[in-house]
Amino acid sequence: MQTLKVSLATKISGLIIVTFIVIISISAIVNYKNTVDDSVKIYHVLQESILKASFTTINITMNIEAEQHLKFIAEEVEKIDRHDVASARKILSDVQYTVKYPDVYMVYDDNGDFIDEWLEDEIPTSFSSNYTPIPSTYKDMREASWYAQAKQANSFIVTPAYLSKSGKLAGQHLATAALPFYKNGKFGGVIAVDIPLDLFQNRFKNFDTPDFPSLNIFILDQNGEIVSHEIPELVLDNKKTPQEIAIMNAVKQNQHAVIDYKDHTGAERVAHYQLMPFGWTMVASANYADYTRASNITALKNLTINAVLIIVGSIMLYFIIRIFLRPIKVTQQGLSRFFSYLNHETNTINPIKINSNDEFGAMAKEINANIQNIQQGLKQDETAITQSAKTAKAVEEGNLTARIIENPHNPQLVELKNVLNNMLDV
Repeated sequence: MQTLKVSLATKISGLIIVTFIVIISISAIVNYKNTVDDSVKIYHVLQESILKASFTTINITMNIEAEQHLKFIAEEVEKIDRHDVASARKILSDVQYTVKYPDVYMVYDDNGDFIDEWLEDEIPTSFSSNYTPIPSTYKDMREASWYAQAKQANSFIVTPAYLSKSGKLAGQHLATAALPFYKNGKFGGVIAVDIPLDLFQNRFKNFDTPDFPSLNIFILDQNGEIVSHEIPELVLDNKKTPQEIAIMNAVKQNQHAVIDYKDHTGAERVAHYQLMPFGWTMVASANYADYTRASNITALKNLTINAVLIIVGSIMLYFIIRIFLRPIKVTQQGLSRFFSYLNHETNTINPIKINSNDEFGAMAKEINANIQNIQQGLKQDETAITQSAKTAKAVEEGNLTARIIENPHNPQLVELKNVLNNMLDV
């Protein structure tokens, strides 16, 4: 029997496995595109949520709480006498030590009188009745930009950020929140507080996530200057960086949106930004590489899963197909033994043993029945031939009455028997 180089089970398994791999590969390619799109959407949602959280914490400090505190001071100042400096100082100090504003001050509009309270280590128990001397940087406190802005707006304002160059806050980045106050229903002056900006980045660290290793959250003021950034060198550097230009141009078109830009290092970044009520802009920015890295990681996971499925599935398919096609091998071996029997290479033959109730089982039963019939026919022919040989020998010895009695199965042998018997009759 010739040995098969490649079995039918192997061929069918290979064909199915190749088809399986092609389908999985096509699916993987399509899924990769969908994965990239889904990952980008998810990362945009995550980045937007970080923006909203950052926006909220700064808006509360710089806008909502600052305005509430200034309104409280304004209401209390309106109740006291215009020249009761000690009471005015106490009002400023009470709010200051409650909220920890480093500097709280007010200026009267009628003559520019100035009252200033600094945050000290201990809460004061008594207050001076004298006005605060005007700093040397001003001739009149009513000339200060924060005063002019609040008076002109006649409402709460937050100034652009600045670097304090004198006093206890020298070297710190600050912004001033200011609000007009009234006396007897008329404009009385402006109350203001200084708000340090250098600690904002500590708040933003709470939003650090391994999904955005390049994430940075920064703030731009009304002038488009970065006032808070994890890179201190970018804060109020008086240079228009690419990110400052890109964000400010975008804000002119849409107060809340998403843009792509290149930063001062040339890196491609994705920025979610939102304009704040007092004119500043909150920005949550991340390298575009974070988006592609996430997509690639997800795609790699999917590819690994697909590869494992292909390997495991291929092995399972191979053995399942081998099990289901095993009757073919059994049938082939049975037929091979039968042909050996026909060729007189063996004297015995065993039936094909397939007990399944499928097409293979039916085929085996049909083959076994035919083999049995052929085997019986061959035995019948063999008996007839043996008897014919004996008859011929008897005739040879002079017994002319001898005849071939056994009937062969083969029609040609039957004809031969008849011819021989007729010849003996003559």
